[in-house]
Amino acid sequence: MTYRRKDTNLLSQWRTKNAMALNILGIPEEIIADHVRFINAIEEGEDAGTNWHSGWVKSDDFQELYELLGQNFTSRDSYLMSELEKQLSHQ
Repeated sequence: MTYRRKDTNLLSQWRTKNAMALNILGIPEEIIADHVRFINAIEEGEDAGTNWHSGWVKSDDFQELYELLGQNFTSRDSYLMSELEKQLSHQ
């Protein structure tokens, strides 16, 4: 899936502004710190460098992470969003 970049600078600013929340919700700092790596991890639902994958996100955090990421991503362009959406529909 390919992220349709509205404006890379705006997304980068959003990522930086929300870094702490993203980390608390289960995305490692190493991923958040690198813009391209972050985009790839959200699109693919995993990161080879940290072995992180969508399964690391706690079920209590699904809704909040889905809403936060939903500001810039959809389930059509993000495997992570698609997985969160599936999990939320089963709760």
